Amino acid sequence: MKYLLLALSALIALAACEKKPVAIVNGSEISRRLYDYALNERTGEHKARSAGFDMQAMKHAVIEQLVADRLLLGGAKEAGIAATSEEIEREMARMRQGLTEEAFKKELKTKGITLDFMKERIRERIVLERFVVHLVPDDSVGEAEIKDYYRHSMKPFLKPDTVLVRFIQTNTEEEARQMLADIVKTGFDRRADAPGKEKRFFVSDYGWVEPGIFGPEIASALKGIKKGSYGGPYKGKEAWFIFRIKDRQAGGPETLTEARDKIKAQILSGKRQATVSGWVADRKSRASIIMNL
Repeated sequence: MKYLLLALSALIALAACEKKPVAIVNGSEISRRLYDYALNERTGEHKARSAGFDMQAMKHAVIEQLVADRLLLGGAKEAGIAATSEEIEREMARMRQGLTEEAFKKELKTKGITLDFMKERIRERIVLERFVVHLVPDDSVGEAEIKDYYRHSMKPFLKPDTVLVRFIQTNTEEEARQMLADIVKTGFDRRADAPGKEKRFFVSDYGWVEPGIFGPEIASALKGIKKGSYGGPYKGKEAWFIFRIKDRQAGGPETLTEARDKIKAQILSGKRQATVSGWVADRKSRASIIMNL
């Protein structure tokens, strides 16, 4: 009986702990659910990249980011920055694109979250992004800064090799090899433009791209295809491909005009990171923060 009471007490304590917020920032609670969700997302990203990590350091980084977000959201509220329900629904629709209702519900269940929880995360992300722009507007980078950055950059700005491609995608290697045999007889474009009754393949005029977007193996193979010719079949993640290289453009040094947008984005990103970091540090020094981890 004694052990049963001890076990019951432990369960009650655990339940109370799970309901208790992991932190309270200026009266705004950070729930255990949000913390667990953010931690799972962060560890999942590292695992996907096969990158090692220290779990204690990861937990610390996650709670620090959540505290910073709470401070920033408070600043956004002071500045009158908000997100409308229409904006949240549009972003939700974009995220759900290509998913059936059943698949979407399954994904929510897998992540252990509700629809309302996801909508709140979307709202916060929109507000945070707007507040960062509010702190450092897009026009905060001047032409003189861009020119100076270009002139004194330790690394030259280079444009990559690009190819103008068209490809045929099939579901199986057998279909791809049959398609290749047809192409040998009729030509790539004629076969691509004549799907026939089976319609068991997909054709895309992909446009100008860096070969690397198709993965390292296909990118390496595309280097060997001459302009105007084709090659394949190549295995992708979930399909087979036959590529036609319509044209090529060699990479090389970028002019200031070509690199301007890239440079502006880099300078702007650096300014925003520094400004946000300083803003959060200042607010944190004056905030009421209660940690319950």
